[in-house]
Amino acid sequence: MALGGRAYDHVVLHTFFTDETLQRCVATVKQAAEQAGRDPDSVTVWSCYATVGDHLDEPTRLKKTVGRLGTYLQAYGDLMVETNQWDPAVLAAFRADEVVQGVGGAIDVVASTEQLEHIAGLLPDEWLAPAATGTAHQCAAAVRGQLDLGADAVIMHGASPAELEPIVEAYGDVSDRPVLRVGCPMWAHQPWVGRFLSPGNKGNELAEYAGWCNAVEGNTTFYAVPSASTIDKWAAQAPDDFRFAFKVPRTVTHDLRLRAGAHVALAEFLDRIAPLDERIGPVQLQMPPSFGPNDLRALAEFVSRLPDRARWVIELRHPQFFDGGAAHRAVDAVLRDAPGGPIGRVVLDTRPLYAESPRSDASVDERRTKPRLPVVTDLMGDEPIVRVIGADPSDRSLAGLTAWVPHIVGWLQEGRRPYVFVHQPENVDSPDLARRLHAAVRELVPDLRPLPDPLPVAPRGETTGQSSLF
Repeated sequence: MALGGRAYDHVVLHTFFTDETLQRCVATVKQAAEQAGRDPDSVTVWSCYATVGDHLDEPTRLKKTVGRLGTYLQAYGDLMVETNQWDPAVLAAFRADEVVQGVGGAIDVVASTEQLEHIAGLLPDEWLAPAATGTAHQCAAAVRGQLDLGADAVIMHGASPAELEPIVEAYGDVSDRPVLRVGCPMWAHQPWVGRFLSPGNKGNELAEYAGWCNAVEGNTTFYAVPSASTIDKWAAQAPDDFRFAFKVPRTVTHDLRLRAGAHVALAEFLDRIAPLDERIGPVQLQMPPSFGPNDLRALAEFVSRLPDRARWVIELRHPQFFDGGAAHRAVDAVLRDAPGGPIGRVVLDTRPLYAESPRSDASVDERRTKPRLPVVTDLMGDEPIVRVIGADPSDRSLAGLTAWVPHIVGWLQEGRRPYVFVHQPENVDSPDLARRLHAAVRELVPDLRPLPDPLPVAPRGETTGQSSLF
């Protein structure tokens, strides 16, 4: 390393160097350059970083991680262990293993999937950790992390350009400031007039709402497909950074139950909302509670044909998809292995709603339509969506929201782009609660992209009912 700093313009580090080893190598190269009278910044230190996303199948991922490291350990394991300050006893056990000895060549070239799975059990997690793995955005965030550790540049190693394409695309997102999207189930609501919306502004509420929140849940499309003129009106009012997390019409999910004719109806819906372009966030498939284990075949066939012009998430409500049993594991497998990439599960968090007795008819109605289900967060994708169903008192709703702050911070640190939608039985304070949640997260993530500044709201005089969203 010191020679590289003294004599060369570029130094390329080895794959599977730990964070500490990377920092140590960078320091050695730069110090040697300075001692030789060179500008340390004139020497580029490259991190050669194994980059293997979840969009690849499991056998391929094993070959590119376990197989690749195993091959290095076959060839010069002592040097790898000494450089990374790993436990030599682990290397000795690896070399003595019968499966390793039985591999007739380089592990990443000739080992079977079964052999790779066995070898994975021989290697500590920390030995495999110096790699970009997970979703495309998690990989992109890990690559950026190498720069934060001191590398001047990163070589994304061990994958073809086609395999790296989604990660390169995601890198463009994580290179910008992290973003948390917050919003409500609607953008026009009678109780908001005079507080969040100006009176006499019927038909133009979206423009004002977009000053309070940077996303909306888009419940309206669940009940009816908007007209082309309505889409044009929404496009005129929504700023470029605003996101609609539309729900697929219930014709697809509830009437046809993802079966014959569902893809035709879905295509018509996607064609209709297409003019909104980049303002379309994840598209939600909200399934009825009756959609359960007996419908898994229909779900698998449906997701196998989902078009890639949208990013997909699904909200499930059947209890057997939440109990850790066979149906739960099966539906997660269908979603995780979807041909177009993993489909995240929307979280419906009704804990605040059920935390105390209802105090209004609206709260009673909310309980009738919002089931009490466990919170499952292990398959949420690059754009996690959480729908928090609050209680009548706003302070209880806020407590339910802020309980998610640690999760949100973690997702942002991983390069993900979460959405949180705030519900209350009567949605009186929802925009304010959404902004307070965003503020709580920004205290812990100072570079979080700020929410817009709301437009001045005219005093309440003439009141307007909720305008038609169509």
